[in-house]
Formats: sequence, structure tokens, C-alpha cells
Amino acid sequence: MKREELGRASGVRAWGMLLFAAMELAGAAPFDPDPGYGAVGPRHVRHRPADAQIGRSVVQADGKLVVTGARPTPVNTQPGAELFARRFNTDGSVDAGFGTSGESRFSVCGRDAINMITLDARAGSCLLAVSAQEPCTNIPFGGCFNSAGQVAPLVSAVVRLRTDGALDATLAGKGYTEATDFYGAYAVAVQPDGKLLLLGDDRRRPRPDLQLEPGALQCRR
Repeated sequence: MKREELGRASGVRAWGMLLFAAMELAGAAPFDPDPGYGAVGPRHVRHRPADAQIGRSVVQADGKLVVTGARPTPVNTQPGAELFARRFNTDGSVDAGFGTSGESRFSVCGRDAINMITLDARAGSCLLAVSAQEPCTNIPFGGCFNSAGQVAPLVSAVVRLRTDGALDATLAGKGYTEATDFYGAYAVAVQPDGKLLLLGDDRRRPRPDLQLEPGALQCRR
């Protein structure tokens, strides 16, 4: 690989509450931290509460970095998780034009997890593959029970964020669409015609012994 090609390479790693961005300069050794990014290379990010977790990330065509995660958010005494996305400028500073003070917060069912983030190059929006569930309490070997004492259903969802971080209401009128008959939401992709592909599996309803039925991978459009 040529030196200038190495200089354009970039990598992102999330580790605990620290976010490191390795964006090399053409004259630096491969994967040396860029001293112009954050505090001499790393960008330190504090979340509230402290047990919030950083998850998937993606770099936009303009070099801005979008990082996603989830923070514990109880709902009616039941454990839940609120999703968030943060965007950083190319120098590591928070992009105040994204969401509220650089962060967008949203939820599908109340106990959600982001499995993948990708970009829709046509509109510059972000697409998220989300595993969603009602707020519920896990019972070892028994399932996750909601406030009504029932096993909380599992669904797959695709969330679309506009370039300003707001939910894109052109998707199902609310910024996300759900597939209630299969679970997983492992990956999402967009076709050239704008149609969405969602990968998941059909393990959704528990058997009488409360164990999930064996499932098979499915791809929905």
C-alpha cells in the first residue's frame, strides 16, 4: 500500500467510556493517533449514567463520526434501555448541529439494542438495525417478564435518523418500522432503489417451557 493511501486510512474503537479515533496523517506512521483530534489523539466522552454503553459507529463521507449506544432507563420499575447517537466533528469536538447538543435520543419499545449502523448515501441519513423489547425483568431460564407478568415480545426494527439527528418521519410516519414476527435485527442495508433489507431470525415466541423455539435466519425487504 502506498504511503499516501496509508495516510488516508482511519479506524475507530470504542472502549469503556473512552473513544479513540486513529485518523492518520500522510506524514505519520500508519495508525498513529492524529494529534489534531480531541486531546492529542483520543477523545474522552463522559456519559450519564456511568453504566451507559457505547456500541456501533460509522464515519460519514464528510469525516464526521457517529457513535451509538444505550443507557439504562427504567420504565414503571421495569429495566429498560434508551438508545442514543452522538456525532463528532473531524477535530473530535461534539457536533452541536446533531440532535440536542450533539446527541439524539430515541426508543422503539423501551428495552432496545443497536446491532448495526450504516449510511444511506442517497440522503445522508443513518440506518440502524435494532433489537427491541418491552421493558422487562429477566428470570433465569424463564424469560423476560413485563409489568403484566407476561413474557415480553421480541421484535426487529429499522430506525432512520436524518442528517440533523432527528427521527426521519418519512419512514412509517415515526422514524422506524418494526417486524413483529421475527427477531434479531442483526444487519440492515439499503438498495439502490431505496428499499431496505433487514436480516434477523424467527425466534420470537417462547414454547410452553418458556424456551425460545429454534429459528432460522430471514431477510426482509
